[in-house]
Amino acid sequence: MKRAIILIAVLTVICLSVSIAVDLYEARTAESYLQALRELREVILAGDMAEARAMGSRMSEQWRHDSARLNFFISHHRTRLVTTAMLQLTTALEMEWRDDALKAVDLIQDALDHVHDGDFYRWENFF
Repeated sequence: MKRAIILIAVLTVICLSVSIAVDLYEARTAESYLQALRELREVILAGDMAEARAMGSRMSEQWRHDSARLNFFISHHRTRLVTTAMLQLTTALEMEWRDDALKAVDLIQDALDHVHDGDFYRWENFF
């Protein structure tokens, strides 16, 4: 009986630790993209569409790799929202549609906010 209680306690601590680590990875990934979006928005507002296109393509390519990793940890509907908005951003930047590019940046930001805040460890999620 004593061994069973120790095993349950150890497994509970391990599971909670892994859960917190995954949530922190998810939040840090979203924060890095939110920072890149702020910079991209400034470049678009400055009117430098060539630089914005280069930044957008780098961000989109990096997202493809990060979303593959995130899909192992979180549900696909969250990463799918960001991926869809990234495609809209890429199209708008290639066609040099400034207003559509800004709308796509807003969509990406909303989707990343959902990824960032989605299942972060809170007491109400625990209970």
